[in-house]
Parts: sequence; C-alpha cells; structure tokens
Amino acid sequence: MQSFLSHAGAKGKLAPGTFKKRIVRTTIGYLLLAVSIATSLMTLAVSLRHSQITVFQVSTPVASGEKISLNQIHQIKISSSNRQISSQFATAGDLAQMVTNQPLVNGQLIEVSDLSDAARSNDQGMEMNVPLASSKAPLDQIYPGDYIELISTIGSGSSATSRVVAAAAKVLGVFKSGSAFGQMGQNGANVLLTLNNPVEAIAIAQAETAGSLVAVRVAGSAVPAFQGTFSLGNPTAAGGVQSSSQTLGVQPPLVK
Repeated sequence: MQSFLSHAGAKGKLAPGTFKKRIVRTTIGYLLLAVSIATSLMTLAVSLRHSQITVFQVSTPVASGEKISLNQIHQIKISSSNRQISSQFATAGDLAQMVTNQPLVNGQLIEVSDLSDAARSNDQGMEMNVPLASSKAPLDQIYPGDYIELISTIGSGSSATSRVVAAAAKVLGVFKSGSAFGQMGQNGANVLLTLNNPVEAIAIAQAETAGSLVAVRVAGSAVPAFQGTFSLGNPTAAGGVQSSSQTLGVQPPLVK
C-alpha cells in the first residue's frame, strides 16, 4: 500500500519548470486575446466613422430666389445606411451665397438641386414680360427665383419647327388674373423674366406674333441640355443626334 501511494505521488509531481511554462503560455494567450479585442474595436470605430456622412440642413426658412448665408445652415452627421442620402457638399462654404431654386423650410436637408450658382442671380440683364398659357407652362410650379427655358414653335404641319429661344431665364414674378400685368385670365399668367441677351427678347417677340411659346422649368441646372431645332418630319438635336420624338411642344431633356 505504501509503495502504491509513493508511486502515485511520484507520478503526480510536476516536472521542474512546468508551472513556469504554464504561466508563460497563459500570459501569451491573454495578450493575444487583448490584441484581438483591440483590433476588433479599432475596426468597429473605423466602420462607424465611415458609415456617417456630413450633410447640411436649413436652420431658418429661406424663400425661393434668396441667397443662402452661413447662419442659415446647420451641419449634422447622419448614418449613410440610407443609400438615398449622400454627402453632396464638402463644407458649408460650398453652399454660402448660393441661390435657392425653391423655398426651403426649417430642418430640410439641402440637396444640390435646391441651389444654383449665385453668379446667375444677378439682376443685370433685360427684363421682359411674357404671357404664357397654362396649357403651355407649369405655372403652378414656377416661382420667383426659378429658371425656365422658353421653346418657340413657328409654323404648322410638317413645316413646323421648335427651338429654344431663351435659356435659363430667371423668373422675377408670376402675375395671374387680378394682379399687375395680369391680363391672361384663368388660362394663363404673365411671367416677368430676366433674359440673357437682346437676341432672346427678339426671338420671344417673334414667337408671340407668329407662333407659340412653351415654358419648361429648369430642375437643378440653368444649363440647357438640349439646344437645336425640332422639325416634325426629322427631329434633330444639337450635334446631329436624331430624336425619336415626333411631337412638337415636348420638353427637351434637362440636366437634373
């Protein structure tokens, strides 16, 4: 019996240095675990940082056609999980002194299409009052500060042609029945415009006398994407690109 216990005790005794080796292995294990946790936290932090984007919202209401100032802009960070929202401006300075294309309400996120370059907002140029029929213009969606393109159609049948006669004309006022210049009744309005040059004024006057005018509201850009002449039998865009449209009075494609 004593011999058996002596043998068991000898068998259970640790070899020299075994305990120290176990401590070293345990310490290394904890260090590797700590490094793994730290790496995971850093990855999470980077992921969270990249999933947030900077956007700008209106802090006070801004009317259409007004220059927006820095004290009307509030910068916030939001999650980019919503793919429909993107960071469209790098800094608040990119927005300052730009002109609103439409009224902006308090708290509204500002998008590129909401603003136009302030250089286009100057009041220099020729002012002209243009009567427009409601069937030829989106009068309920046109406000002071907006920009429109005017397309004239002259002639009829297969000889009718349409062309852009005024590109990026700034709307100064929309006068319906009962207001100043309001002689169009319930079927239209007189729109006061700032034109870019005398050629546009002459072309509009000619269209009023010998043809008709169609107004197209520019959405997000005052640069006309289509300049050319429609011919009913052979519609051709600028640069000789053939158009599939066979109908006069359709609005040309616009930059959005």
